[in-house]
Amino acid sequence: MKILALPPLPAAVTEALRFLAQRGIETETLEGGEAPEFSSIVSSCDLFLLEATGREEWLTRLRDSPEAGALPIAAWGDETSGRIALEAGADLWLDAEESGALIALRLGALARRAVLGGAPRLDTLTGLIGHRWFGEILRHEFERSIRYRRSMGILVVEADPLEEINRNFGMEIGDRALRQMAEVLRGLVRDVDLLGRISGKRFAVILPETDAEGALTAGERLRAAVDGYLFPALQHGGSRSRGPLRLPISVGLAAVPSRGMAKATDLLGRAIESLLQAQRKGGNCVVAFGAPDIIWSREAPDPAAI
Repeated sequence: MKILALPPLPAAVTEALRFLAQRGIETETLEGGEAPEFSSIVSSCDLFLLEATGREEWLTRLRDSPEAGALPIAAWGDETSGRIALEAGADLWLDAEESGALIALRLGALARRAVLGGAPRLDTLTGLIGHRWFGEILRHEFERSIRYRRSMGILVVEADPLEEINRNFGMEIGDRALRQMAEVLRGLVRDVDLLGRISGKRFAVILPETDAEGALTAGERLRAAVDGYLFPALQHGGSRSRGPLRLPISVGLAAVPSRGMAKATDLLGRAIESLLQAQRKGGNCVVAFGAPDIIWSREAPDPAAI
């Protein structure tokens, strides 16, 4: 994975590139301010980074080029130039006033999507990342975290009363509730996190650069926010019509580094095991793998089997 940058670069972007280099992503800053030929850019990097201000025409030419049209482009600048850059074809606008660490997370997320095959394969019901694509991203993130000794967390989320809703009100109402759940979760996660639907009623969130404590905090925040949300989809008709209802969730989480996790499916399996433990506690709670009051399985379970 390689990010190619066209100077001049502000201090925060330079710092971000340094962070990325320390975490195993190759970065290069071109000499001078003139951009190379499009074919050279395409063949030499997975993401191109340049200043937004004054580059609108060049961005449009790059995006319209048959050679470089699929190359992800990030542009930095103020809000006005960022809006113009996005309209001209940039995939990501970076606010140079943000911290270098946050800019690094944004660039890393866009570069990983490019390396893994461009636009994600989406779940047709919710519009989130589908389970196969999610599995590929999880494997890539896990291997990167292990290799470079970086933290990574994962949350698995499930709506507690969904089966009851399907049984009492029908699958159509249940599907509408799932779509609304996806929208709520999308609004709660960071834009550097990766949110997907991994099975019929389960969602999962990959949390880059997040340890177990941070993942627990994120899980509690999601649980509390969803518990306070009224779902319009759950309003049903008839003489005994009720208003929008709550749809509480259970959350299980796991994180690396951790013993006994040799592959990405081990991490996901432990997070799902944690989810099941949360449901056994009565639901609407968060359980982290390794909690001392729980007897855990000796080996990480197969995610496809639970």
